[in-house]
Amino acid sequence: MSVDIQHLAFQNAPLGMAVFSVDGVLLTSNEMLDSWLQQPIVEFQAFIHPSDRRAFRELLVQLSEGETGFLECRLLLAQERWTRVHASWFDGRIVCLFEDITRQKQSQVELDYLFYFDALTKLPNRAMLERQIDVMLSSVRRRDDGMALLLIDLDRFKLINDTYGFAFGDDFLVAVAARLNAALRITDLLVRMGGDEFAILVLGSAEDARVVGRRVLEAFAEAFVIKEQEVVSSACVGVALFPQDASDATSLQAHADIAMFNAKEAGRGRMRFYGALGQHAEREQLEIEAELLHCIERQELVVMYQPQYDIRDHHLIGFEALTYWQHPKRGLLSPGKFIALAEQTGFITTIGNWVLEKAAWQMQQWNAALQNPLQIAVNLSATQLERTGFVAVVAGILERTGLQAGQLELEITESQIMSKEFEPEQQLHALAALGVHLAIDDFGTGYSNLGRLLGLPLTTLKIDRLFVMDLLSDPSNPKSTAPLVRSIVQLAHNLKLTVLAEGVETQAQLERLNFLGCDFAQGFYFAQPLSCAEAEKLVFPT
Repeated sequence: MSVDIQHLAFQNAPLGMAVFSVDGVLLTSNEMLDSWLQQPIVEFQAFIHPSDRRAFRELLVQLSEGETGFLECRLLLAQERWTRVHASWFDGRIVCLFEDITRQKQSQVELDYLFYFDALTKLPNRAMLERQIDVMLSSVRRRDDGMALLLIDLDRFKLINDTYGFAFGDDFLVAVAARLNAALRITDLLVRMGGDEFAILVLGSAEDARVVGRRVLEAFAEAFVIKEQEVVSSACVGVALFPQDASDATSLQAHADIAMFNAKEAGRGRMRFYGALGQHAEREQLEIEAELLHCIERQELVVMYQPQYDIRDHHLIGFEALTYWQHPKRGLLSPGKFIALAEQTGFITTIGNWVLEKAAWQMQQWNAALQNPLQIAVNLSATQLERTGFVAVVAGILERTGLQAGQLELEITESQIMSKEFEPEQQLHALAALGVHLAIDDFGTGYSNLGRLLGLPLTTLKIDRLFVMDLLSDPSNPKSTAPLVRSIVQLAHNLKLTVLAEGVETQAQLERLNFLGCDFAQGFYFAQPLSCAEAEKLVFPT
């Protein structure tokens, strides 16, 4: 085929076409592609959505002679459009065909929405709940975490429907959904199961589930106003926990349903837990409380070290100190199994101060032999900060151990800082005056007040692992956390804060975080929490 005929076929092809050099530089494009983009192309990658540009570049540069590949990506036109790129190596260049698949994508989005979302309340539905339970069960099994399913049944909803009509009842359900959504954390998944039944999926401990359950009950404290008519209502909540009550999604839902039935039997506005927590909670809690009071003197507490890395060059920057309990009967307990109880009993101050000194001493031992010192991050509770003299406690630990203040980072969760009861901001400023770094942990899971954040002497913002877990979802998916993570990073950098992402498990997550501008990371991709001996091997590699 002559060159002229090739050129004619290229220019008159029914699909958009472009030719690129092997290093991704646009050489030429046909009239169909120029017409589609509504202007002659100079730099094609400028038309590609930012989150897809890297994948497009990799598609071009990774092809070798004789290979083909394809990619679906979005184009930034007057209206966003989807294209499927078919790329082939030909005569030392990359030839790309661009197929418009916008209509198919829109149809798929519409079908997904109809399948996974409730038409009335716009909440996720039962199908989405079952899908998310499976995803979260896989995650919590890997991390030895917990989760809970709360089933919510409205009291006397049939009476409301019978009295005011079905249209009024639908408006009431929409109002209930909005009020419940406003009461929950961003990490809690609210679902309409059907009829007057809702569900909430909670990642965390039994205490987290109890707090969420109380918020649900409190959401009905005020009357609803529907079409100028006041409606007083209440709800019952049934709670099942993983792994205490169930080992799979089916039994978790079945046991939550039993707990909800027990709550309804007890009367209106009640909450009941399934299984051991519901039947033997008081006895078990008293036993653990008694054992917890002696865990330090019996030398049962263990400090584990989770390494933290610079995302750009993967060098070790320090560790987060985590508290584990080597229980003589129950085995090694992760922090999520007993820290909430320590908070309730007030013993968290004793445990927290012990861990702080232990971790500071160990870090100083390592740093004394290092040319570039590392940082140790230690979690604080609001209870510790509220104690008079806590700043003096920290100053004393630094003096006794010899650790430099700038090598210590103290973390407090966003939900604690944003709590109405949290008052010791003066303590935080005093700690900053010592030179200690301060981090806000689990960012995005609480109820942030930007004005309040601006008034705190923070140095680091830690992105909660739940946002990292859904980071690689399609950014057009409403469940994708990529846009939120990008906003968090930009906010932090504007406030001169460094950003650390928790829960990184894959190379792809790490690359996306790097692309979004995140500074540091920790998670199972690098290492699980390590014993002191294991951590020392990272500090002093042979």
